[in-house]
Amino acid sequence: MPDTPLHPVAVATLAAIAASGQKPYNAGTPQEARADVDARLRALPPRPHPGIATIENGNIAGPGGPIATRRYTPLQVSGAGTIVYAHGGGWVLGAPDLFDPLASWLAVSSGRPVVSIDYRLAPETPFPGPVDDIAAAVAALSEGPGTIVVAGDSAGGNLAAAAALLLADRGDTMIAGQVLLYPVLDHDLTTGSYRETGDPGRIISTADMRWFWDQYAPDIADRDNPIASPLRALRVDHLPPAYIAVAGWDVLRDEGVAYAAKLREAGVPVELDERGDMIHGFCSQAGLLDRADQALRRAGGLAASWLDRENSSELAAR
Repeated sequence: MPDTPLHPVAVATLAAIAASGQKPYNAGTPQEARADVDARLRALPPRPHPGIATIENGNIAGPGGPIATRRYTPLQVSGAGTIVYAHGGGWVLGAPDLFDPLASWLAVSSGRPVVSIDYRLAPETPFPGPVDDIAAAVAALSEGPGTIVVAGDSAGGNLAAAAALLLADRGDTMIAGQVLLYPVLDHDLTTGSYRETGDPGRIISTADMRWFWDQYAPDIADRDNPIASPLRALRVDHLPPAYIAVAGWDVLRDEGVAYAAKLREAGVPVELDERGDMIHGFCSQAGLLDRADQALRRAGGLAASWLDRENSSELAAR
């Protein structure tokens, strides 16, 4: 077990899930899991950050047709640039409006609009379709080099990291930085954090992650592709700076730590934020949990600094 005891809010969260009788994700079909998650989350009162001026739904062009978006604009916009956000849900579940607290806190903390992308979900659209959607969103929303920060949590963190890698490999320079919140970065289910925290009764278990990977990348050979498992990339020195938050009581903890080390070794500026007393998904409790608020303030501050730096460089070049 991890060395740091669970935060009381995390204990209460796990107890509430156990009391609800929620089935493990892997116990049913993707459609059943979606219906269960949607019903539970939509029953909660909406709570976007009070510093948000507008929340607007829209569309952008995507490789499979129009992609729905949800734009969060803060009352105080402090500079140029946009944050493109990919929500979590194991590539199978979720929708932008279910992540209003997280996305709105990131917008207010950064002083930039956050555009959440309703990317296509697996298994209907497996790898690499969701990554292609995020990369298309970056291209559609970019105003030039260094004008986008990609962000995401869990499987959305995977998509953000993968899009950054995909675009860097192509030589594109639109992305100024990446915010990765407890991201999926590899398909190895045997790490120390999986062994320590992968039992049933967690937010996500080892069996859940195996099921999510089966939906997203049914062809096992695809899982070694760095665009599916960014930790396996042979080259990362061309990537933009990163903020990586990990939770101590999370099966994904060790791959986040390993990716931070890989980036740092390659000379990429990276900040690893280890929240030892947290569980997976803790940033979704923004506005209710101090650890979530702290992480999103730091992530937003870094995103603003990356965009400001790139904007200053562009002006100087003119």
